[in-house]
Amino acid sequence: MAKDGGGKEESGSLADRIWLDVPYTQKDLAKAAGAKWDTTAKRWYAPESGMVDLEPWIRGSDPTPKARFVQVAGKVWLDVPFGDNDAAKAAGARWDVKAKCWYAPRPGMPELERWAPGPPLGELPLVLPGENREFGQGLFVDLVPSSCWFTNVRSCVPKPEWDRIRRMVYKRANHECEICGDAPAIGNYLRLDAHERWSYDSAAGVQKLERLICLCPDCHTATHYGMAQVRNVEHVAVNQLAKVNGWSIAEIDEHVEAAFALWRERSERNWRLDLSLLEDLDIQIRQPPEPDKRATIASERLSHQGSRAGISEMDVNLIPKEFRVQL
Repeated sequence: MAKDGGGKEESGSLADRIWLDVPYTQKDLAKAAGAKWDTTAKRWYAPESGMVDLEPWIRGSDPTPKARFVQVAGKVWLDVPFGDNDAAKAAGARWDVKAKCWYAPRPGMPELERWAPGPPLGELPLVLPGENREFGQGLFVDLVPSSCWFTNVRSCVPKPEWDRIRRMVYKRANHECEICGDAPAIGNYLRLDAHERWSYDSAAGVQKLERLICLCPDCHTATHYGMAQVRNVEHVAVNQLAKVNGWSIAEIDEHVEAAFALWRERSERNWRLDLSLLEDLDIQIRQPPEPDKRATIASERLSHQGSRAGISEMDVNLIPKEFRVQL
């Protein structure tokens, strides 16, 4: 007999279980709806047949459009990634302290539609064909050329596809940072980020996706050092580089200077994006903005981000260009 999430013995064979497809961010919703966790199979299941509240997660189910919002205990629950918390709150979402999840205060709010949990997409393989998981090991300042801004994976795939990608990255890393091993959390929500490692072929002018890596917020902040400066959290980046690498301030300064020198060199030219790592996975890929339009888009996005961070548009324009690395 297997044990359920509460440690009690459960009868019945694993083959008879009604297994559920529950994304990590929806586990509290599924639990509140009555789902059980099988510690042996490490999967969620419905303890009984005919549990209407669990229908959105039943394997092979095809929820109707009206079931796009998961409703449990009279609330319209939302699937909000940690990075979207502020945006969801501004759009009217509310936080349920007990369930540790965001919900819509009333049905039919179009401004919250983007976070409605849709029908579960199939899981991606944990090993992507052609991925070089040894590429870009360790913690270092990894600046994306300004001519490549907003050509990351997240900007080139629909949100449900990006959610599928990032959850795969978290899962294969055992929900831990692949650099420092940290698993930071607020309540039951892990604060993790999926980061892209790129190679740059100067001869061919190609920016190629080589690897996806799971990072904690502090390692991600250090990686995007220029944006850390814009957001006035450079001290977080410095502390993380010192802690993880054992570097002195002088060594950090030397490393950062070299990273910005390389960034300026790469920013002098346009790069063609190569997302072939994802093309064989049946993922919808949108074409990125044309290279000659990226600077304008970057300026608009950076001004918007600066406003959210309490930085005026005038202040953003005063920030040295080499510090406006990426969002």
